[in-house]
Amino acid sequence: MTFGTPMISDMIIKLAEKTTERHRGKIGQFYTFEEISHHNQRHDFWTIINGKVYDLTDYLMMHPGGYNLLFKQGGRDGTHDFEGMFHSRNAKAILEKFYIGKVLPSQTHVLPHPSHSNDNNSLSPFKVPTSIHPKSHIKSTTTTTPTTSTTTTATTNLSTDINMSTSTSSLQPPLEIELIQAKIISKTKLTPDTYNYQLEIDDKYKHLNWISPLTHVSLSSVDLYKDIGFKSYTPIRQSNNVLEFLIKGYENGTISKLIHNSKPGDYLMLKGPIQTSQSFEIQVSSSPQSPSFLLLIAGGTGITPMLQVLYDKLNQQKERVCNIVLIYSNKTREDIIWREQLDQLKQQFGTHLYIHYVLTANQSPIVEPMMDTTTTVESFNRLSKYHYGRINEDMILSCLEPILAQGIIFTLSDALVCGPVEFNRFISDQLFSIGYSLNKIHLLE
Repeated sequence: MTFGTPMISDMIIKLAEKTTERHRGKIGQFYTFEEISHHNQRHDFWTIINGKVYDLTDYLMMHPGGYNLLFKQGGRDGTHDFEGMFHSRNAKAILEKFYIGKVLPSQTHVLPHPSHSNDNNSLSPFKVPTSIHPKSHIKSTTTTTPTTSTTTTATTNLSTDINMSTSTSSLQPPLEIELIQAKIISKTKLTPDTYNYQLEIDDKYKHLNWISPLTHVSLSSVDLYKDIGFKSYTPIRQSNNVLEFLIKGYENGTISKLIHNSKPGDYLMLKGPIQTSQSFEIQVSSSPQSPSFLLLIAGGTGITPMLQVLYDKLNQQKERVCNIVLIYSNKTREDIIWREQLDQLKQQFGTHLYIHYVLTANQSPIVEPMMDTTTTVESFNRLSKYHYGRINEDMILSCLEPILAQGIIFTLSDALVCGPVEFNRFISDQLFSIGYSLNKIHLLE
């Protein structure tokens, strides 16, 4: 049987050429484990697969499972994990494009673990400053907080425990990762290009941690010989053995186009659950005198991991419910995904949840009627408030006004940001400007 030549995009080819140019004259040389172990940072990332050395620095942001999924193997031998998960011929062909050399044969196959200080700084998307100067009306709890580790693994489940005063994170037993077929049992149009899908999995897999915060799966065709690879999606809810997704179609998106051309009764290949594991500790205070708020900022389909967090944190016991501010950006009002359900959550959890919709298209402002004529914080929260333009420092502060209206000095907890790469980078700069320590800003890309 002939399977044809693997298809590699022009963008990846250009990235590979950049890597080759960087190692010109040195391709194929031997490296010691000691040398390789130093290349474990986001801007300098090597790994070993089957005795070969690959420089994946330029490819990290293109990885279907997100760049975080690869960090565990930075400067180390990643053969076990690579072989342990399904990879198409296409993926293996892409890997070979970034080949730079071999491991010195005399070396034993044991790599030193990076030091803790190296973990904290090299694996984080940012360098953490020694001090910050937050806005005067917001307290910062992060001045002396050490850098938060963003070490990533496909087999670790992060559990966040919200207490009355603070919360702590702990590592739980490894996630099981399965490669299974899932049946599409429902497909509902939400926006012009986004659908709500319900996928049915076998009962024996329903116990897995499919929707724990920051968990995703990879989807592909059931015909693996098509070699079109996998693409990551976030399940937002689970009911028994049914997983629910919000998936947007893209004209140039091979997997999303495949999914959008599918209909109820069709099957997809599903790999997961995969823990994105942006490991962080949420320092949330539930004290009415000095509350703290978790800030979520999403663009477009970046809302899906935020929904995981919302459903998880807001369904805690009443006395432990997390305080959350969600800022959600879309091009037009019609593009807002899951709007009705978000508004229902807002009504259900009152002042524990503030939602602000941002519209970036140039259109006339939309004024929606107040549900009552009072000017309390509660009524303000019930009003669907729109902001217009690009999210920036001033807009973020204006979204905090309903909290400031209570006359309480509150603290800044963690901020989760999910959207396109440039969106994430811009938002992180704006958050830093208003007083967020960079180790409290978590980018989901």
